[in-house]
Amino acid sequence: MKENEELIAKNSLSDLIENYSSNKVVQTIQESLEKGQLVYLPISSILPCFLASDKDYGGKVIDELILDIRFNSLKVPIIVYKDGERNYIIDGMKRYVAAKSLKINMIPCLCISLSEEDLVEYTLAKLRKNMDNPLIFATAFKLIEEKYNYKEKKICELTGFSHGQVANINRCKNLPSSIQKMIIGGKLNLGKAKLLVTFNEPEAIELANKFVSLSVRQCEELAREKRMIIENRNSTKPKLSYKYLNRQIVIDILDDSVTEDVLKYLASKSK
Repeated sequence: MKENEELIAKNSLSDLIENYSSNKVVQTIQESLEKGQLVYLPISSILPCFLASDKDYGGKVIDELILDIRFNSLKVPIIVYKDGERNYIIDGMKRYVAAKSLKINMIPCLCISLSEEDLVEYTLAKLRKNMDNPLIFATAFKLIEEKYNYKEKKICELTGFSHGQVANINRCKNLPSSIQKMIIGGKLNLGKAKLLVTFNEPEAIELANKFVSLSVRQCEELAREKRMIIENRNSTKPKLSYKYLNRQIVIDILDDSVTEDVLKYLASKSK
């Protein structure tokens, strides 16, 4: 049993290296893992690291993981580092959330030593591999900004994102809670969520519900149409009154190309 668990741990390490081999901090993690041993720790002693929140995880992916763990047990260990009496998660947040939901008391872990700087670098590199949930990014950005007093420019340097990308990701945290639940549940990815940040709450919720079954390109077109409707509705252009053959109409001048012939035609058709 122990040999099988250690084999799973090694396979987990191999996957980690394959996914993030371009990041130098992985070499540090690799060296620590090779020296470490698989242990079972009380889940009560394990917490997300300061860059994450378990509130940002949920939906279909977690539901499927819960089902898998219920029938096959939790075999892939969670990678943690120790600080005092607590163990903080480096890799394995989804497994942690699923195990917590199942009220599992003891979970397999690989304990390593990692500097705070390496933790930040690795976490951001890992997040770049999964852009579906911008709330996870937004949480990490906010906590990095608060802890290190980093500005948006520094976040851009750390992540390789543009100022526009960072701004859109951060603004997703300001979306209504119902939309944030849709993001966490996997119904809206970053490409769709960022289209909602400029709308007020009722408009954003209306669009979000329509976005679920659409492609990102279709969502972009729908958002563009909605924005035009709002702009026309809120237009401050003057109204024009026109009388023709005792019939009077009042229209909003939304197009400078409206001619007298057009107005005459509209008046003739009005009742």
